[in-house]
Amino acid sequence: MAMYCSAYGCTNEHDKGKNIRFHGFPFNRPPIIALWLAAIRRVEWKPSKYSKLCSAHFVESDYQNRPNSLLKILRDDAVPSIFNIPEHLQKKSFSRKNLKRLAEDDRSGSSMSSESKVVDSRRCAEKQSNYVDTEVSPVKFDSPEKHILQQECRKYVHIKYCALIVDAISIRKQIIWDDSQGKFQGYCDLGGIPTVNSEDAASEALMFPIVAYKNNFKCPTAYFLTNKTNATLQAQLIDCCIRKLFEIGITVHSITCDGTAVLSSGVAIALDYLRVSGSADFQGSDATIEFIRKLDRIFDILNARNPFGKGFKAPIKPNSIEYFKEVFKETTEYLKTLTVDNVPVFHSLRKTFALGLSVAMDSMLHLACYLFQLEDLNLRYFLSYKCSQDHLELFFS
Repeated sequence: MAMYCSAYGCTNEHDKGKNIRFHGFPFNRPPIIALWLAAIRRVEWKPSKYSKLCSAHFVESDYQNRPNSLLKILRDDAVPSIFNIPEHLQKKSFSRKNLKRLAEDDRSGSSMSSESKVVDSRRCAEKQSNYVDTEVSPVKFDSPEKHILQQECRKYVHIKYCALIVDAISIRKQIIWDDSQGKFQGYCDLGGIPTVNSEDAASEALMFPIVAYKNNFKCPTAYFLTNKTNATLQAQLIDCCIRKLFEIGITVHSITCDGTAVLSSGVAIALDYLRVSGSADFQGSDATIEFIRKLDRIFDILNARNPFGKGFKAPIKPNSIEYFKEVFKETTEYLKTLTVDNVPVFHSLRKTFALGLSVAMDSMLHLACYLFQLEDLNLRYFLSYKCSQDHLELFFS
């Protein structure tokens, strides 16, 4: 079957005498094929399984060496970028205004300045392209970004007090030759902090972003390429991150390593309705309903994100500390009454959730009290959502 290029204005066709390769559209990777279609700009055209693009529309960096071979193959994330498109079909580019210069004229207000937002968002955007790529080395703590972050700390007090979020994102195992560095990439690499077996292919990237307790500041600080880390290794990496952040003026006051499944109050309402309506399967569910409701309100408190929230979703304030202290104390006492096979839950084999929740409540309260005492931070309310793992999940998405 003859093979032709589907790009607009391209007349290349398959010929054994020509050094032109043809690539099928990546139907199994929807985000990438969407970029391909946007790049070729053919209106109301859909590719078929026989549609091809020739190598004339890709740059050299779009290719990689196949392991143990001199043959070059197209990268999975490669997007065509070379086209001969008529001027009337080309996108018009508009230059961005110099937001940094405009921000210097407006220094009023207690919130984070526009200049800081521009700098931080640009820096995070630059890092996002590298953080889940197995073909680059882990971020080094002595990189230029470290010095930029140090300068930001000196300018903005709220950046000095942060929560550290830790989680891993799965990556595809692959060992690829990197021409720019003259070596294979894709092995486990922890930046020389703890030593690992460099012959293991990395299967996940362990991420370490920070979130300021005040204002909207989030910043990835480091990542490590690993293959299923254990608790000891994670402890080493967390300890290193905390120390390095402290060296540039950032103090980590809380660490979030994993999220907790939320028991919804809607489930309790449904169970209660079925019990009252006389459903035989839900008689005697009073204890379950009480358990769900008590834990649901604690999750609301530990996930408060709205400064104007009400009830259990309200932020912690200096004048509401005692109220939340009583709620946490009541919940802890309730957990002590629970038993598993007639053994108190705190002494049973299923004690992890009860101990973890008790520690989380106590830690959140002490953290809020400490932050309210910092005169330079001048914190009027504390949003417990700042310690949530959602920030990292959103970064992954």
